[in-house]
Amino acid sequence: MNIFISSPLSPAEDQQEYRLNIAEAENYCYETVKLGHFPLAPHTILTKYLDDRIPVVEVLGQEIG
Repeated sequence: MNIFISSPLSPAEDQQEYRLNIAEAENYCYETVKLGHFPLAPHTILTKYLDDRIPVVEVLGQEIG
């Protein structure tokens, strides 16, 4: 079963909170896999290559996610 993971993600300006939120989401994904399911967490993937400090890119990421 696919499981959509939704959790907070702070703006990139607050790097400590941002890293904490990503780590928490990745932990949710890990726990989902341990239960035998497939996690979908776009906010942990899209942020690797989309820069939300650029307004048009931020909107694109929100639409995709």
